[in-house]
Amino acid sequence: MQIVKVLAIVIVVGGGGMLMAARANAHAAQSTTHVRPNPKWCSDVPASPAPPNFNRYYGNWAVARKRCTSAHADFDCIDSCIAARDLWNRKRLGILNKPDTFPSSTDKLQGPFPLPGGGNGYILPAPPAPGVPK
Repeated sequence: MQIVKVLAIVIVVGGGGMLMAARANAHAAQSTTHVRPNPKWCSDVPASPAPPNFNRYYGNWAVARKRCTSAHADFDCIDSCIAARDLWNRKRLGILNKPDTFPSSTDKLQGPFPLPGGGNGYILPAPPAPGVPK
């Protein structure tokens, strides 16, 4: 009877040790896995210099690029890349600092004004704003 008790204790302790070792291995495997950096993020945009006017409207380009090429990229990285591409394209086309020439909306009909391709454009009157309910 004494041998059976000792054998049962050895099995329980040995099994518990194996479970603890398996848990430790699983934890070690989880902690070593990580997201790899993405050096190809927005690769068609030069790293330096910063896109024109990027820092004024979207924040620091160097910080955004470092964050987005690292393992901690987030959804803002998509917006930053699109904005950088747009700013470089607008600079290349020479329209970066030009004011918007499209007529603003008013309460009167505007037009005709010429459109590219030879057409004419009109701006319809803006509807009045709804009143504030009381």
